[in-house]
Amino acid sequence: MIERQFPKYKSPPVVEVYLSVQFDRLTALKSAHLGLLWARWRQRFPHVEEREPLQPLSEPLGKPRQPSVRFELVADQNRPPQRFWYLAKDRTELIQIQQDRFIRNWRKVEGSESYPHYDEHIRPAFERDLRDFGEFLAQNELGDIKITQCEVAYLNHEQVEHAALSDLLPSLRMDYSDEFLGLPEDVTATFRYRFGTGDKARGRLWVQVNPVHMKDTGLPAVSLNLTAGGYPQNQSIESALDFMDLGRQWIVKGFTSITSREMHKKWEMRTALTN
Repeated sequence: MIERQFPKYKSPPVVEVYLSVQFDRLTALKSAHLGLLWARWRQRFPHVEEREPLQPLSEPLGKPRQPSVRFELVADQNRPPQRFWYLAKDRTELIQIQQDRFIRNWRKVEGSESYPHYDEHIRPAFERDLRDFGEFLAQNELGDIKITQCEVAYLNHEQVEHAALSDLLPSLRMDYSDEFLGLPEDVTATFRYRFGTGDKARGRLWVQVNPVHMKDTGLPAVSLNLTAGGYPQNQSIESALDFMDLGRQWIVKGFTSITSREMHKKWEMRTALTN
């Protein structure tokens, strides 16, 4: 394949990353089994919490859904708690498991943690733990992981005055016909982009922009969240990993495309060759 330039950032504004797969519901998997799984992982994940389950995800590639649906992981109030969180000692990493979902998160907790990068840690850790979960299911005759949906998401917080949003996102320059309104107090925006076209469509990239405040300083900031969701080519873990790589590529290139060159310098962007 032709080698292409791929952007990478030494100091990205990432505050959280998650990789998620949805699979056919494992009806035999109960809370007691998830307790046994914690015993298997307890040395690496000494904390455990129980949460309400997430509703099924769907990424239809026909008519786009309403933006309010895309990023919300909404709990179904009519079902009993059945989602387990397994948290590392410092709580920066966690695994979420329920009957039809496996999610692995990295996140900033104190605000000073360094992003461990996708190739170096995020993806290898996701693959290792997802495969180990599959082995646990096989050993306990609980069924196989048959993946139906994939997501990879990057959540970014950049300190910038809400009224100066175009310094971060040039596409949101405030070019009015007169001076009546002036600059807005803040801005919320959603962008949608498809992977490919027609029968070759694999998924969709969602970009959401919202006003926030920095956790450590309380100063105004912008939340720039990019999520790639869609379908693996088959139900295997290998196919899901291929989608994660594709989704992450769309996220990083999309992040670079939508943000300003001045910010690229601040985040110390460099390029690397990729196939």
